[in-house]
Amino acid sequence: VLAPVAVAAAAGWLVLRSWMRPRRVALGALVAWAALPLVYGLLMVLELFGTPSEQAAVRMLKERREGWIALAFFATVTAPVCEEIVFRGLLLKALRRRAGPWTCVLVTSVAFGLVHRPWPVIAPLALLGVALALIAETTRSVVPCIVAHAAFNGLTVAGVVLS
Repeated sequence: VLAPVAVAAAAGWLVLRSWMRPRRVALGALVAWAALPLVYGLLMVLELFGTPSEQAAVRMLKERREGWIALAFFATVTAPVCEEIVFRGLLLKALRRRAGPWTCVLVTSVAFGLVHRPWPVIAPLALLGVALALIAETTRSVVPCIVAHAAFNGLTVAGVVLS
């Protein structure tokens, strides 16, 4: 539980210290914080209607299957870095040359949701993708997106492990 929180805190400290202006990081954190109730709320609504919205990785964490610690590290460090570079770094920038900002935000957000399974998590994670894309568009950097994504995944991992 402490590892994801420590990684997110260290990443935030590095961003504040050297790579970004604190004002942009604060804006990214604010957008990500505002999106959390919407994303988790939509997941809760799906659960209320009996729609299983749990990813296989979450089940593995809950059951503490072999390798769950490595999975927690992957979810809080590797996945945010790789996914943000692909979706907000490469795809968003490529689309920005050909389309308007809202088209870029929507296309990358839907693509982000589609790579996550099962299908019920597509909408909540696409909503998270919108917040991350807005951060990227506002700051013109993927670094605050990585921090926000790592924090989101870290909160999810911590919630699953502590429950």
